[in-house]
Amino acid sequence: MAALSSSDLKLISTYLSSRKVLIITESSVARPALRRLCGTFGVKTPNIFVADTIESAKEKFQAKKPEIVFSDAQLGANTAYDLYDCLKEAFPSRLETLFFMLTDSNSSATATRAADEDVDALITIPFAVEALETAFLTALSAKMMPTNYVRLIEGGKALLGAKRFPEALKAFRFARKAEAAPVLACYFEGVAHRLAGDAAQATACFEEGLKFSPKHVRCLNALFDLHVATGNHVAAYAVGTTLSKETTIDAARIPQLIRLSLATGHHEDILMYFEAFSRLPQEKADATLANTIASALVICGKQYLKHLNSKKALEAFQKAEDVSQRKPGVMKEIIVSLFAVDLPEPARLVLARAPDDVKAAKEIALAEFKAIARTGDDATVVQLGTGLLEKNINEPDVYQHVITRSIALKRRRSIIEELVARACGACPDRSEAFTRLLPATYADS
Repeated sequence: MAALSSSDLKLISTYLSSRKVLIITESSVARPALRRLCGTFGVKTPNIFVADTIESAKEKFQAKKPEIVFSDAQLGANTAYDLYDCLKEAFPSRLETLFFMLTDSNSSATATRAADEDVDALITIPFAVEALETAFLTALSAKMMPTNYVRLIEGGKALLGAKRFPEALKAFRFARKAEAAPVLACYFEGVAHRLAGDAAQATACFEEGLKFSPKHVRCLNALFDLHVATGNHVAAYAVGTTLSKETTIDAARIPQLIRLSLATGHHEDILMYFEAFSRLPQEKADATLANTIASALVICGKQYLKHLNSKKALEAFQKAEDVSQRKPGVMKEIIVSLFAVDLPEPARLVLARAPDDVKAAKEIALAEFKAIARTGDDATVVQLGTGLLEKNINEPDVYQHVITRSIALKRRRSIIEELVARACGACPDRSEAFTRLLPATYADS
């Protein structure tokens, strides 16, 4: 235990005697250790509550209003930040509360976000009792004896909540002078400007905050939202890329990030967002998001084809096929795209895996025919094209290829005249073009 005087212990015990604590962790070792910690420093046993799920935690929170929370970082499909939101809603001033996050990860991304979100301490499991006590007492002392900077921030936040924007801005500007790296003051000043309707000043404040802490998640998120709202796609893309690299991508952000990547010509990013989607809990990887990812992967694959990178294209198409669970629309788009760039073998492999309605689709038959027409011999093109016409697939391109290849094969004039007549009847807007295909001087062999 950290060396504390009897007077210090008395102050801490008095401070904690009226506080309530909520513990939610899967660790059978951490749970009793946290109970003992709280009891040792003055929290009364009836005021210590334990929950097994985030649902039961929220119920206890609503009923008991605990000021101190110990929470696992991951809570099923949710995170500790979902519970933290409840704490901040119930107690707007962070001077009244303590929030501790329990994690088995030492990643810099986890630590960065925890710091940005004002988590009082990140406690790594397993922990030594002395380290746990030190983290608890350090955070506790910051609440019992807050710095002037913290007081100004919390006072400004209260003014923000009351929509007293000029006074809030004044508080945050004073706070800037009270700290060497006042990133939170910059952030909240930006929020105040944004709420007051001054997007330019808000942007400047968030950017100023990022000079002090380039990976500050709240400044990055706020700046991203501002750029999206003002239609600055290039700037939004740049900020979104930083967020994607430095934090776990939020499921709600993925569609926005995809649109920005496509709008700015960075189709290769879609593969990164597919990986982020793949890591989402099943509850958050819903069908709508899956469809968005699949459609984006198809676009990504087509861009790779355009740049003659068939290997990457096929990888993107395979991911689209998997994430969409071979949805007909996705399968059709992939197959048609592959036939369009004369990759018939990969196209037929995808077609073999496709649902029956895709295999029978008119657009698939047309795509395959056009691919064969570009490279096939006259007899093969005529045979396949005639087969399509017999199935009432009366497309102008099919008639044109069958007529011109029949002329090349010196078929009887009567047959070609019949083809021209059928073509004019099926596609009257192209009648003149079809008629010109058969020269007046044509003589069959």
